[in-house]
Amino acid sequence: MIQKQNYFLLKYSTLINKRNIDDLLKFNNYNLEYARQTNNREFFIEALEKGRNEILPSLSEVEKLVFEACELRIRWNSQYRWEEQLNLLGDYLPKYLELEFPSRFNLIKEIYLVLRNLAEKQKLGSFEGLFIQLLEFMWQSKTDIEIYLKDLPDYCVFERCHWEEEMVALRRVQKKNEGQIPFPGYCMEVLTHLENIKDIQLQHGNILPAVKVDLNITDECMALAQATRDETLIHDLKDTLRQHLNNACRDLEKFWWHSAFPEYALRIARYALFLNDKERAKRYFDDFVRSKISINHYAEWLQRYHYELRQAFR
Repeated sequence: MIQKQNYFLLKYSTLINKRNIDDLLKFNNYNLEYARQTNNREFFIEALEKGRNEILPSLSEVEKLVFEACELRIRWNSQYRWEEQLNLLGDYLPKYLELEFPSRFNLIKEIYLVLRNLAEKQKLGSFEGLFIQLLEFMWQSKTDIEIYLKDLPDYCVFERCHWEEEMVALRRVQKKNEGQIPFPGYCMEVLTHLENIKDIQLQHGNILPAVKVDLNITDECMALAQATRDETLIHDLKDTLRQHLNNACRDLEKFWWHSAFPEYALRIARYALFLNDKERAKRYFDDFVRSKISINHYAEWLQRYHYELRQAFR
């Protein structure tokens, strides 16, 4: 199988125009994805360095800023020489700040996410000053998003939903930055933004994206319930969780054939387990197992859910 995959990659490389940046970027992404899926670190490093050498010199100044920010995410996820890339982007920060919104926000967020991970592990070290600066930037971006949303046409459904999701993330930044926000009020603000997203999707007949929002609300309720000792609040959050989980299960049955089904089934299983609904959790976990999709294809938090379910049903 590996030889066959290598053959197709090599064959594809002979078909592209190596003076065309889009062709080079696509091929580089294929190589990086192949390296990730096969867990071939040597090939990953080779693809990363080769892509950088071939692509970066031909980009404009703004395109280079985009490329560097994306490379930070790749290096961080693979834990390969991300420190030097983070140092580089710290030096480039004034250039990022000069960009227009939303590019400015999207690219600086890439740097912020890495710093946030370091902060959560208490490993900021020399990057602490940069993190404090970006915390302030992220929260101030709330105003930029609100202005941008006012001018965004209603038909831009997915973009409107995206920025509502960003507002949820900014609420989390505010909570960590200011601390004094009453937790029940914080929960309500976060869930209101997520409910807005579901309403937008349903207004335009997007049932499957609405299922994803139901699951996101469910996930948020689980995390919020785990973060408080207020029994009344936990009870209310579990009621909300159960309601949206039931909605997701009902609507997802219409899409059993869809490629998103295994991931959503895995998520449903984890949330059902949180509610101690072990019968439903086992049923949906078995659906995921029957899909025969490797859990390595999914994000770290989904891999953690998978591990917790395996522990529960071993």
